[in-house]
Formats: sequence, C-alpha cells, structure tokens
Amino acid sequence: MNAERLGDKIAYVDSRRELTHAELRTRTGRIAGHLVDLAVERGDRVAILLGNRVETIESYLAIARAGAIAVPLNPDATGAEVAHFLADSGAVLVITDSAHLDDVRRAAPAVTVVLVDEGPLPAGTRSFAELATAEPPTSARDDLGLDEAAWMLYTSGTTGTPKGVVSTQGSGLWSAANCDVPAWELTENDVLLWPAPLFHSLAHHLCLLATTAVGATARIMSGFVAGEVLHELEEHACTVLVGVPTMYHYLLGAVGAAGPRLPSLKMGLVAGAVSPPALIEGFERVFGVPLLDTYGCTETTGSLTVNRLSGPRMPGSCGQAVPGISLRFVDPHTGAEVAEGEEGELWASGPSLMIGYHGRPDATREVLSDGWYRTGDLARRSETGHVTITGRVKELIIRGGENIHPRDIEAVALELPGVRDAAAAGKQHPVLGEIPALYLVPDADGVDAEAVLAACREKLSYFKVPEEIYRVDAIPRTLSGKVKRAALTEAPAELLSAASGNGSLYRLEWVPAETPPAGTGDPAAVHVTRRAVATGPADLPDQEQAATWDALRGEQTGPGGPVLIDLDGADVDDARLSALASLGEPQIVVRDDTPLVARLAREKSPALTIPGERAWVLEPDHSGVLQELALVAADTDVRPLRPGEVRIEVRAAGLNFRDVLVALGTDLGDGVFGAEGAGVVLETGSDVRDLRPGDRVFGLLEGGHGSIAIADRRMLAVIPEGWSFATAASVPEVFVIAYYGLVDLAGLRAGESVLI
Repeated sequence: MNAERLGDKIAYVDSRRELTHAELRTRTGRIAGHLVDLAVERGDRVAILLGNRVETIESYLAIARAGAIAVPLNPDATGAEVAHFLADSGAVLVITDSAHLDDVRRAAPAVTVVLVDEGPLPAGTRSFAELATAEPPTSARDDLGLDEAAWMLYTSGTTGTPKGVVSTQGSGLWSAANCDVPAWELTENDVLLWPAPLFHSLAHHLCLLATTAVGATARIMSGFVAGEVLHELEEHACTVLVGVPTMYHYLLGAVGAAGPRLPSLKMGLVAGAVSPPALIEGFERVFGVPLLDTYGCTETTGSLTVNRLSGPRMPGSCGQAVPGISLRFVDPHTGAEVAEGEEGELWASGPSLMIGYHGRPDATREVLSDGWYRTGDLARRSETGHVTITGRVKELIIRGGENIHPRDIEAVALELPGVRDAAAAGKQHPVLGEIPALYLVPDADGVDAEAVLAACREKLSYFKVPEEIYRVDAIPRTLSGKVKRAALTEAPAELLSAASGNGSLYRLEWVPAETPPAGTGDPAAVHVTRRAVATGPADLPDQEQAATWDALRGEQTGPGGPVLIDLDGADVDDARLSALASLGEPQIVVRDDTPLVARLAREKSPALTIPGERAWVLEPDHSGVLQELALVAADTDVRPLRPGEVRIEVRAAGLNFRDVLVALGTDLGDGVFGAEGAGVVLETGSDVRDLRPGDRVFGLLEGGHGSIAIADRRMLAVIPEGWSFATAASVPEVFVIAYYGLVDLAGLRAGESVLI
C-alpha cells in the first residue's frame, strides 16, 4: 500500500544508498523470486550475516516474500559462533559480504552465498545487486500466512547456548500495530535514526515492520559514534532516536555547552538493558524531549511493557503492559503469584509470543507453559501498573546492550590447564551497565591468567571477553551445584589480569636477598603474617592474612615505620626477625627459609615481526590490550586499483586517540585503525590525472599504519614545499579533531565567528 501511496518517499537510507518505498517493494519482490529460483523452499532458513545497511532490511523482507524464514546473525560473531549458527539453523542460503565470506565457507562449504559487495564475484557466489535489479524467472511467493514461521532471531537464552527463537509473521506485525505505532505515535512523517544493531529484536519489529507499515523513513547508521549521531539528528530532521543506555551515556558526554539544536526530535527510545533514572533525567534535561524506556524479549517478538509518548511515567519503570499482553509476577521457586507490588519472576502471555526454540523442544517447554512465557527476569508492578525490572533469574550479563551468558566464558576457562574451577559474573560498570568478570580456582601449580585471557579472546566475541580475572579460594555454590553469583562478586579475591588495556610497563617480582648473620633490627617493630603474599602462580595467599597485610601496608607511611614479614608457616625466633629487619626493606617475604624482597622488573613486550617480503600493516586483534598489536600481511601492494585510487609507499603514519580506542576495543563506532599518513605515490588508478609516481602526498589512507597503503584520490593532497613526511602525517588527525570540536561539538556554522 505504501509503495503506491508513498512510492517516491525515502523508506531507508544509509551512507551508501537510499531506497524509496516503491523501490523497496520492487527490489524485494525480485530478490524473493530469485531465492525461489535458487531452490529456497517454503520454511527454509536463510541467514543474514551483514552489518547495518539497507541490504539487511531488503533481505529481511525478501526472505519473507519467498515464504522462507529470515535468520539475522550478529556480524561481530566469531568464526566458531558463525559455524554454530549455520549448523543449528540449517540455513540453505546466506546473504553476507566479503568480510564474512571465509567464515561462511569454512562453516558451510556447500551453502549458497549471495554477496552484497560490488566488484568481481568470488567463484560460487551470487550478486545481491543482480538479484535486486534483474527480473527473476520465478515470481515471489507472497503467500506467507500470519500464523506461519517468518523470523528466527538468536538469543543467549537460559541455558547459555545460543538458541534460535522462531516467531510467526503475525506476531511481529501485532507488536508493530499494537505497541510501536500507537505508543510512540509513529506516522509517515517520522524519521527514525538507527545506530543500533539491525539483528536485534527491536530492529526487527520497529525499524523493519513498524517503519514500513506506516510509511516512515529510517536512517541507518553503520554504528554508534556520538558526534556522528548528533550530526545526523541535526542535518536530517530526525524525529526518533533509538539506542541502548550506553549510547545515550556517550551522547550526553558529546553535547557541547550550547546544547543540541534539534527542533524536529520528539523522543528517544532506549532498550536492551535497564536505564538508570539519572540517565533518563540527564537526556531529557539536555535534549528537551522524553527518553522512553521499553522492555521486551526476543521470545516475545516485541515489547511487553512500554512508556508511551503521551502517557504517564514513573522514574525507573519500563512502562505499563502493552494492551493485549497479560503479565504475572511469580515466585520463581514455588510458582505462586506474589502479592501486588512484590518482586517476582515476570511471566507474559499474548499474541506476540514465539512459536518456540528451533530444534529445542525441551528448552521450549522450560519457558513456555499453558500460553505463558517465563522471562527469567525479576520485576514488580506498582498500583498504577508500571513495571520495574529489579534483577534476573537467568543470570545474563548485559554489557552495553549485548547479552553474555556466564557459561560461555566458563566453558572456555574450564578447558585450560591450571584451572580447577571457574565461574563468571557481571560487575557493575558506570557506562556499560555491566562487564563480565571471571573467577578462577587454580590447581596446586597455579594458573596462567594471561593464557586464560588469550583463550577467551580467541574463542569468544569481543564483548564476551572477561574484563577482569580474579583468583578465589572456592566458587560459592548451592547444594545442587549452581553458582551463587551474588556471593561470588562479594567474596575476597585477588586480581590476576585485566583486559581493558591497563597493562603496565613494570611488574612486581620477589627476588632473593642475603640475610645478615646477626641483626640490629628491633623485633618489636616487626609485624608478622603467614601466607599473605603470592610470590608466584603456585603461591596461593590466605585471604584473611592478605587483608591483614594490606591493612598494615597502609601504616607504612615512610622510613622508620614497621617492617612487614610474611612467613610460610615455620616459626622464627627474635634473632631471626632482628636479622631480617636489619635488611632495611619495608616488606620481606620468607619462603623455604629464603628471604625475598620486592623489586620492579620491566615487562617484556612481544617483538613485531615483518611478514616476509609482503606488504604489511599494523593491526590490533581487538583483544583489549595494546601489547597484542601485530604486523600482518596485507594485499595493498598487489590488489588492483579501482578507478580513482592511489597506491602509496608510506613514509610516516599519524596516530590519534581514536586509534588507541580502536586498538583497545572500546570504540563504539566503526572506527578504522591507522587511517592517516604520508608517503610517495607508487601507482595511480584510472581517472587520476593530477598525480603521478614519485609525488609526495598525505591524507586519509587505507592501511596507513603499514608499508603500502591505498587511498581515494579525493582524500589526498600534495605535501607543501618544506614539509617533512612526519609533519604531513600529523595534519589529517589535527584537521579531524578540529572539525569534530568546532563543528560536531560546538555546532559552528558557516558565517559564525570563533575566538581561538
């Protein structure tokens, strides 16, 4: 209907292209017909492994029009996770890009692959653009019933293994029609700004179904960068902003002193995790529009509770039940309903519930019973019907809107040598909401925490890697063996490693010292502990003694203070204590009758090795530490140049703070590592007439932290006379920072004056 009524109106737009409602109908119909011609049968699963782009939306709709089931996947998934998704779903076709092609080929060599990239196609793949523009030999089926399965979104669920949530076409449309459109008063005049992931449930029912149903426009961003979001809001008169709490936290930090100029914005929507009242108050104070919290689950194909644009709200509440949704609050142990206002596990019933978990009848029965879905979340309802989420029964860690099950982390740790027991839990974080922490009980010979961290980086998605690893004496468990996670985070623990890039240049070592045969120290000025200090991986400290040691260290305010001596069990006489005290050291550890004293030793950094005769580039592995930077082989010396491109021998590279954030894995956008540099032109592509080999240039480069880089001619300039390569390489980052500060933050406009 909207294709005819609003045919020329933009439906979706990203940084690459825009699509009208009429084009959306035509192109998805063609793609659906081609999918039928490619032997996609009714009810087959078709996976979508793409980032935020218009083609993701087209894929959702085309698969439904082919009568198949769309399976959107997290584009940040590891190769092992992609393999699980494809095997578990049984996908017969995958729509993806070249960045994920190798993972798909390794996981499912026989699956049909459709690539959205432009340019030459690898053997055995089909072109998305060709399917969208060429008339198919077979028409789209366009006969999927409201009660037929249409979508399968993966969630961490209650068992830790990602499960495919299968829902009908009607459940998603019901959520859009009965919640999204009326609650937030969406019309064809709305422009939604979407920096949130498109594979999430909220994107499915709001960005996809509600937007197309009312004929609105959605502007899709490839990721979240606060300054870019503010720019988009101002430039394109967006009316609705959607994100998770972490995004809004950073957005508030990026607003300049003058505040944003957003006369078109009518509301912000926040989902994915509970939003602190202070965040909502701060946003509404600065932006002048309501920030509306909503609550739902992948299994409910939409929201269960909602704060309405024009309705009453309660601080800290995620709103009232969506009309048509019934809620119960149940004692999770007895199954009896709790009194009104008391905390209980939230159960829900209504037309939007899932069919079940794909291929998991037992798991489905665990959460679906007599038409009620057990969310696993703890909540309470006020007299006005407002629901407040208070905790989780199912123990998920929600890090910046991403769900992490502790057992995913534990499974990796328990496979490693030196780990006797392990458990993971969430720790509160002021920005991300929660971060995962891993608690280890080492074997008698100790555990290599860095090896554990490396294994987690290899086998888990970046957001699942534990931010901190602790050593504990025991994992607190119930009689049935379940981990008491609240008690775990409160127990005494020793920090072994952190993944946030806060490594040091030095480490503490305990080195042997010779004891004088006779001492002059005063035994009365000595404080003795036993097994309070860990001198190595196998030297496990006593937690109570360690607390005493730490307290006594706080009393050592300068020379002449008390001497701390930690023994390994055997008693020593006053003469021995006097001899140890005369060493002149404030802290001494005795192991096997040998005195050890504390010294700082420089940490060793891994050497960088140039990969043969190939071109190379310095790359982070997104592990969260700068020590893991590596020189990896690149194809920038051999890849054919596209029209308008220039190949450059890099002589100097620029480094800015965002490079550091990207290397540490803390950049929330899609920032590129090493994008500025200067060098000498080696080769030019067609259409480049004003540069030739030997010219000295600088600008924004692909692979700027490498030996050979490729750049778009429009991003380059000739180095002025008298400039060194180093000077030229520093200019792009200075320009970008100045532009960000003056334009993005300060809101400077043409014709305005600025005092520098």
